[in-house]
Amino acid sequence: MWKFFLAKLCCNLLVLAALAHGSPVGISARNGHLGSPPIGPQGSVLVASDDDSSNATAARPRAFLNVSRGVNTTLALVSTALITATYAVLIGPGTRLSSTSKIPLGCIRTNIGNLLSRAWPDMSTSSQIDGSAVSTTSHSEEDAIRLFYVGKLVGDEGRIARGVEECEALPKTRIPTPSMWLTSGSSLTKSMVQLAIWEWVCLWMVVAMLTSTLMFNGFFSNQRTPDAYPRLVIVIIYVTAFCLHAWYVRKTCVSFFTLFGAGATWSLLNKASFSSVDLGQLKAGIVGGTPPVFRKTGKPAASPVFPPYANCRLKGMGPLGSVDPTKDSPQKSDEDQGALDTVITWQKSEISSTVQAGSAALERVITNVMTIVGITITTGFAPWTSITSSGDSTIQLGSLGLLASLTIGSGAMFSSAVELSVMNSSFRNVLFYKEVMINGQATAHVQKRAKTKNVVGFTHNTVKMKRIGLLELTKFTKLWALIVFGPAYALLPSEEDHFRQSAGAQFEVCTNVRDKSVLLTTEPTSEHQTSSDGGNVEAINVCFLVKKNPVAPSNSTSQKAKRNHASNKAV
Repeated sequence: MWKFFLAKLCCNLLVLAALAHGSPVGISARNGHLGSPPIGPQGSVLVASDDDSSNATAARPRAFLNVSRGVNTTLALVSTALITATYAVLIGPGTRLSSTSKIPLGCIRTNIGNLLSRAWPDMSTSSQIDGSAVSTTSHSEEDAIRLFYVGKLVGDEGRIARGVEECEALPKTRIPTPSMWLTSGSSLTKSMVQLAIWEWVCLWMVVAMLTSTLMFNGFFSNQRTPDAYPRLVIVIIYVTAFCLHAWYVRKTCVSFFTLFGAGATWSLLNKASFSSVDLGQLKAGIVGGTPPVFRKTGKPAASPVFPPYANCRLKGMGPLGSVDPTKDSPQKSDEDQGALDTVITWQKSEISSTVQAGSAALERVITNVMTIVGITITTGFAPWTSITSSGDSTIQLGSLGLLASLTIGSGAMFSSAVELSVMNSSFRNVLFYKEVMINGQATAHVQKRAKTKNVVGFTHNTVKMKRIGLLELTKFTKLWALIVFGPAYALLPSEEDHFRQSAGAQFEVCTNVRDKSVLLTTEPTSEHQTSSDGGNVEAINVCFLVKKNPVAPSNSTSQKAKRNHASNKAV
């Protein structure tokens, strides 16, 4: 019984294959009986029938039609599979992006070096910055703030502000520097990383649509349909528009990731216990005046201001006691407080604007992708559902239908570009206002006074920020993921990243502050305080690595040389 069923199934498959390829089962001679040779008009002379050449000529376009049908169907299926795979990939990591983000640690290292070289003095007894870090500043202006490290070292009571050379320490354990640094995520980061991935997938969809359209309209077989050229013009216009859109998306994503890296630099310095201090207060405190107030470089979401460090003093000063400036300093004037409230309101408005614009841009890009996939699927399955009319012509997808579909896609691209422009400018303003508040320049900014002090920050052109390009992200992406989903795939956090079990959870990074080597590490050091359970008091320890001269004589050798020199002089 099963043999009969198998034979019947094979016969059905053969029939379906024959129907699909459209090849005739048999051809009978026109001028003779079935199975007999054709006979010419004289009966004895063989005359070649014209139907033989016409059948051979007709077989060639029919064979190419079968190839075109197979290719278009395959492209439709592959496009559907790629869209499904993209959704599957973004379901998990896309959710984790709201709370966990990744950024190349190399750009953070460069940004930290540039920022600290500009604002971190060598000693706490000086407010001057040596070297070429401030070479771009005019002589009539000075920086608004200085940065100091206030992490707790062994023997410290309270927090002490230190310069670069006063943070000398050695890590107890050296760990490899990871390629990525883990930081907190946001709704905007979630939207932008997904948008970059969808735009890359859209590139593959456009290639599939262009190939499918050219094959469907006979440009590869020289058997063009009546509306082939109008459809070609429409597709070329759309592809040109997509290329411009892809260029703008790449430009905007590079700008966003670069600004995101600059903001993450401030966040890392806050976790590493760096503080900001007004330069005028610092100068007064150094000469024995009122102790300066050291403020954090980050603030909780619920706090309207950057909170000060309590009981924090410059190295070398005695305990503050009852003269703690964070307790006895006068309240801000109504003018200063009003300006600060205004800047905070502006920043909140920009945050809301950039989040909404990023989400809207993502929706428009996905709409464009779905429009292209719809055209590819329709083109791929149209030959299977077409109705044959007189002759060899078939009812095909019209130019008006294609024009209507691509108009929707073009509109989605244009609106997404507008939303991306709003997102980028608003996101830059968010960091701009943050740096204004860190530098204590809210009043001057709101009142639009002539600038007398330089705001130390990345968006104020006083500190150069490291550019994060898509080419750099390719170094951290697997080859298959790079080809299918693009460079932004490297920014998707894994479950290990989310649960702080990956290599990026513990790190060390060494950067140059002017001509000095500074190490930031999560491992214990020889000088930093530890808690009762053996862990670090600070989230990130900062060490100044002294460059030892291997040929320099030791202390005993130097003293011995001095004694010999003195005895020789006595003789």
